[in-house]
Amino acid sequence: MLAVELDHIAEILEELNVHQNISSKSREYSKTIRQAVWDHTITSKGIFAYETDGFGGQIIMDDGNVPVCLLYLDTDVLS
Repeated sequence: MLAVELDHIAEILEELNVHQNISSKSREYSKTIRQAVWDHTITSKGIFAYETDGFGGQIIMDDGNVPVCLLYLDTDVLS
């Protein structure tokens, strides 16, 4: 979610044509976060881990909270 919001910040700053350095850093951080999610949270079974520990460990859980899952589709998290 942070990656999505960083992209939104960059879009606003670019539209206003201000703070180009912050805009480019926001895009850079967003890209880094998105890549880290894809690199470190996909399990050997091809699904997203519920939690990772930063040392290669992953926790896989069933979280049937449908509103949260639908929120991903609405906020461009998976784009």
